[in-house]
Amino acid sequence: MKAPSERAGADVRPGRPRNRLTDRGILDAAVDLLRKGGLDAFTIEAVAAGAGVSRPTVYRRYSDRDALLHHAVSEAFEAAMQEPEVTDAPRGRVLQLLMNTVHMLTSTPIGPLFRALIPHLPEYPALGRLANELGQRRRLRLREAMLAARDAGEFSDQRDLDMLLDGILGAIYFRYLITGRALDARYVERLVETLA
Repeated sequence: MKAPSERAGADVRPGRPRNRLTDRGILDAAVDLLRKGGLDAFTIEAVAAGAGVSRPTVYRRYSDRDALLHHAVSEAFEAAMQEPEVTDAPRGRVLQLLMNTVHMLTSTPIGPLFRALIPHLPEYPALGRLANELGQRRRLRLREAMLAARDAGEFSDQRDLDMLLDGILGAIYFRYLITGRALDARYVERLVETLA
C-alpha cells in the first residue's frame, strides 16, 4: 500500500449528483472498520460491504484506499471536535477544552480509531502528518486559552507554555492509551490545578 494521499477530500468525478446518505454510509463503514480492525481490515471491498454498496460506488468517490482513509479520518476528527461553551473565565475555557479532548477520546469513534492507527504511523508518514495536522488545531486553541489565563493571572507566568501543553496532553493520552485509568472531570481539574 502506498502512503496515504495528501488530499483532504474525496476525488471530484463528473456525472450525476451523489447520494449524501451513500457518502455518509461509506465514511461510517470506513471508520468502523478502522477502529475495529485497524489498517489490516481496511480494504475497499470491506468498506463497500459494510456500507451495503458496490466497489464501483466507492471508487466513484475515492480513487483508492489511501484517499478514502485520509477523508474518513479527517471527517471523523472534525465531527468529534466539539466547540466549548462560551465562558468569560480563561481558566474555565482551558478546563472545557481539556474536557472536550477527554470526551473525544472516550465518547466518540476517535479514541478507538486513534488507538488502531498509532502502530501504523511509522509505516505511513502521510498518515502521521495528517494526525499531527489535526492535533495541532486542538493544541493551538488550548494554547491560546492557556495564554489568556496566564495573562489574567490565573496561571503561573514562570513556566514554558509549550512544555506545559506537552505535559498535560501527554498525561491525558498516556492514561487513555497505556494505563487505562479513569479519565474524568476530577482528573482534568487536577491537571489544570498544576498550572496555577
